[in-house]
Amino acid sequence: MYQEQAEKLYRETSPYPGSALDRHCIRLADITLALGRHHEVALEEDLVRGVAWVHDIGLMVREDGVRDYPKRGLNFVRPLFDGWGLAPEKRRVVDEMMLYNHGLLPVTGLSREAEMLRCAVQVEHSMGAVAHGLSRGEIRGIFLKTPRKGLTRILVDFARITLVEDGPPAILPIFFPRGPGV
Repeated sequence: MYQEQAEKLYRETSPYPGSALDRHCIRLADITLALGRHHEVALEEDLVRGVAWVHDIGLMVREDGVRDYPKRGLNFVRPLFDGWGLAPEKRRVVDEMMLYNHGLLPVTGLSREAEMLRCAVQVEHSMGAVAHGLSRGEIRGIFLKTPRKGLTRILVDFARITLVEDGPPAILPIFFPRGPGV
């Protein structure tokens, strides 16, 4: 249910339908789930896949004027998440997944589930150079299943959006957030 609804919202919003960004979302969910297994973190697969579909949506919407794209993305998907009827603790985890997935350093007070997504983004963006305990074979298998071809162009678009439209001051807190426990 979560994955279906989030993918639908993503497809209605994305300027890159049927592209490398679709595969990025799928790969990110696969890496997150693999990290959860490796680190013995219980993850709800449908929920992880749902969040993976919309984790970068703040880069594709501009409506609310918020210059921090993770917050803008969370604001945009809030009605979707509200409709999921998640328990408060699970909702906190989903919000953390949206807000802190691009943090480069560990985030103080972050749930283990959101930490798995944060680490998965690092595995994905480093093309497996950062593994967070996953074997090279496991990472290679995920990349073979859903190739990265074409993702670099989209990442360059996202960097331009962040720098030009949100401005340099909006970048640092995205990559170096203080976290929910601070």
